[in-house]
Amino acid sequence: MLIGDLEKDTTVTIHVTDGTKAVQLSSQVLELSKTDQQACLDVARKLDYQSCIGIKAIMAGDRLVSFSSENISCTVTALKNNKPYSWKNVKIARMTLPEQGLIHLVLSSDDMGTFNRRNEYRLFLGREGICRFGDNPQPHNVMIKDISCSGLGMIINKSDKIEISSGMEVEIQFLERGSDDNNQKFTLKGKIVRYVSMGNDKELVGCRLAGRHPELEKMIYEKQRKSMTTDHKPQVKRESTRTLAKEFAALAAQNSGDS
Repeated sequence: MLIGDLEKDTTVTIHVTDGTKAVQLSSQVLELSKTDQQACLDVARKLDYQSCIGIKAIMAGDRLVSFSSENISCTVTALKNNKPYSWKNVKIARMTLPEQGLIHLVLSSDDMGTFNRRNEYRLFLGREGICRFGDNPQPHNVMIKDISCSGLGMIINKSDKIEISSGMEVEIQFLERGSDDNNQKFTLKGKIVRYVSMGNDKELVGCRLAGRHPELEKMIYEKQRKSMTTDHKPQVKRESTRTLAKEFAALAAQNSGDS
């Protein structure tokens, strides 16, 4: 399914990271006139994207969020017919339409299939944690970027000079707030399956988790259901990310003259 197939009023969740900060935002798909639709399609074709949607402009406080920095990556998640879809590495630009006015335009060329709600859905976390690599007992500070029931992605600092390799065993610990508003501690073991440089002295490490983790599955499913079925206003979604959102807005504002 193309992102342009999403219907009006669909809530979209946008996961944003620049490698050092992570923010979760939300908005809704707009119903556009034929004139405005054509204007959006013209921009998509010009930028060589296959599909696009217009969403309500996203604000962080009184500042329009800009996604124009080259250092950030965005993933959009939404429900259609009660099935979850996710588009990675989308481009988001602000645009002023002839009739609707100011919007954010989301562009993607991916044709996505559904993913399994429990086993494939990746929950965006942006949480600090610690990790032990291989036989080294020393813990290192990491950022847990996202997690599923079978794997996770974390960001490490190259300056820590951590020796990693495919197949290396890891132990990750982090805290996440549960539905009862209490922090729950997760200790997970797994193996490194890939790692890529992100620039800015950062490296993204992908891990496959060992065994099943019922409490982790429960936490992921509850947060997925909440984020996808709640009628969100176009603003920062969680209290815990508002400070990060302000930092991200300030970062992106450096390019606020771009469209």
